[in-house]
Amino acid sequence: MPGDFAAKTLRYPGDRSELKTIADLGKKEKLEKRAERSREMTGTKAPDWTLTNLEGETIQLSDYRGQYVVLDFWYVGCAPCVTAMPDIQRLKEQFDPAQVKVIGIETRIADPEKLKTFLAKQEVDYETVLAAEHEEVANAYRIYAYPTFLIIDPEGTIVHFHTGYTRDAFKKVQKILKKALK
Repeated sequence: MPGDFAAKTLRYPGDRSELKTIADLGKKEKLEKRAERSREMTGTKAPDWTLTNLEGETIQLSDYRGQYVVLDFWYVGCAPCVTAMPDIQRLKEQFDPAQVKVIGIETRIADPEKLKTFLAKQEVDYETVLAAEHEEVANAYRIYAYPTFLIIDPEGTIVHFHTGYTRDAFKKVQKILKKALK
């Protein structure tokens, strides 16, 4: 019976600790996957992309070489993504735009008017680009969950990669940028 299976003690391969439910196994796998992605991407050159912003203008990541770039991969239906928006807005307001560019990459909506309406309700105005029809962008960054935040240095290297949102994660992004800009 499926219920019986979920209650059985499971062992995670290569780990001596016991897990009590399949839900615990999923939680541990998620944490390991996050750490793995961060290790894989941090220190690598950020893949370039060309996407359209909400005004219909084409922008390219490489247009921002020479500044720090914070990328926020998100989508409208993601509750943690929406919860993070006020902090991302504060990040945009906290730093000189000549030094730090904040870009939201929405991965599900292709209609800029719908997205403009949504963002206006959230009271955010940082640059947002549409990637719903450009799955290759999220794939190039190995995005597997949302939100995912990256900091890219002025030379185009990923210096921070984090999946998920917490206040502590946001504070770490602030701390990294403050230290880098001293």
